[in-house]
Amino acid sequence: NPINIASGTGYSIKEILNAIAQVAGKKIKKIVFDPSKPSMIPVRVMDVTKAQSLLGFKARTSLETGLKYTIDWYLAQSMNDCVDVSPGKIFLTSCARA
Repeated sequence: NPINIASGTGYSIKEILNAIAQVAGKKIKKIVFDPSKPSMIPVRVMDVTKAQSLLGFKARTSLETGLKYTIDWYLAQSMNDCVDVSPGKIFLTSCARA
């Protein structure tokens, strides 16, 4: 049986995008959701009951800190040219790893 390792806190896509922008030192002028795409669950929260009871797990890293670690790691890789951080935008572009 799977065990969810997560914080147990839910975030909307907008909250995550804003947190990424803040950690990356960027500003997002406007977030536009594509109305032609199927709607998603607005907030997803993982049930961490098993992780807490079986493993004694409790998340110690905040969303912002985890994003900072992830962005720092990603930018340290040889894929720097695969990230477009133009003003108001943060996009992963398609590229092959060297």
